[in-house]
Amino acid sequence: MEVPHDLVEEIISRLSVKSLLRFKSVSRRWRWTLESQHFKKRHMTHHQSLDPNFLLVEGLFEPINFCLMRMLVLGSSVPIELPCPNPPPRRIDIPAIEFNVPPKVTNSCDGMICCYDRFGEIFVVNPSTRWYRQIHGAGYQEIYSLLRERGKMPTARYSYDKLGFGKDIYTGAYKLVWLYNNFKRHEDSVTTCEIFDFDQTNTWRYVKSFPYVIFDACQEPVYVDGSLHWLINDGPDTTKTRVVSFDFHKETFEATFVLPTPSRNFGLLNVSNLNNRLCLSEKAWPKQYIWVLNHEDKTWEIMYSLDLPYFPREFFPGNEMDRQVTIPLAILKKKNKLLLFDGIDRNPGPSLVIYDHDLRSYGKCFDRGICNGMVPYYPSLISIPF
Repeated sequence: MEVPHDLVEEIISRLSVKSLLRFKSVSRRWRWTLESQHFKKRHMTHHQSLDPNFLLVEGLFEPINFCLMRMLVLGSSVPIELPCPNPPPRRIDIPAIEFNVPPKVTNSCDGMICCYDRFGEIFVVNPSTRWYRQIHGAGYQEIYSLLRERGKMPTARYSYDKLGFGKDIYTGAYKLVWLYNNFKRHEDSVTTCEIFDFDQTNTWRYVKSFPYVIFDACQEPVYVDGSLHWLINDGPDTTKTRVVSFDFHKETFEATFVLPTPSRNFGLLNVSNLNNRLCLSEKAWPKQYIWVLNHEDKTWEIMYSLDLPYFPREFFPGNEMDRQVTIPLAILKKKNKLLLFDGIDRNPGPSLVIYDHDLRSYGKCFDRGICNGMVPYYPSLISIPF
């Protein structure tokens, strides 16, 4: 008796990307199935219902045997190297200092990430399938490279260079968004926004920006459900902190989410994507508060209140009152435990911390080593057609 093809699809949609890539050689029908958008979305939807893997983004070091990313599967002790295309580390020469700057990595969207640097190279990559697509440089990169050649490196305030990656949830169009402070103070707008649209022009274009200066170059733009989000405040002398959001469908900005905390120290605040909800974390020693945004009424509700003194001492030596916030990465669906990334720059030190809310206990999940970031990641077969 022949097994219905829809049942076969349901079974194989639960398999890993690595196994499915091998199955393409079974028959033409299997190859057609595995390459269809219908099956790719079905496979992705199933894996997004599970706990994520994590991409470990490498830190600052020599480019010998350089591997930008490794993938950590929960339950394993050794991450897997992902030798996918990426810009090489760049040598930066500053008086009395020479060091290599590795490429930056955006958040994950449908199993793809974007790796880039400020000098002109941009790759959209699916780390699981090794698919990639190179994008030509944005206007920001041209200006930055020109200033560097002339020896006029911009100050930190004017060198915000974090790229955002996401999609229009209504049309399915993927886009890159680059929002940055203008290099000249006397320009009409304090920020500039560039967009790369994969489905229409395949070129960078400018859209109307917003009248707020970005004060923290360490914050990453966060993609949640069709929008990118940045943490800003109304000025250096105000305590009114907001989230500025860019809607991929409307291509407009909104600054409507006033945060539930008056903190002015951006090093103690962080926005992130926590299980597809916009999350705000604040360290207010001896607590760390974690809020999530209700999409319906745009209000914040507190989800966790962490007692930092009860963390093992290796996580927070001393009070750590002036150190950056620990970043929530995911809530494990099966065990209802919270995973946090300890981003404090010290070595040795743990990268991944697991918090059991019921037992009020903390444990080390994975040692960082040379790693300056972790990205929750769901493997997929998705790619962006040329």
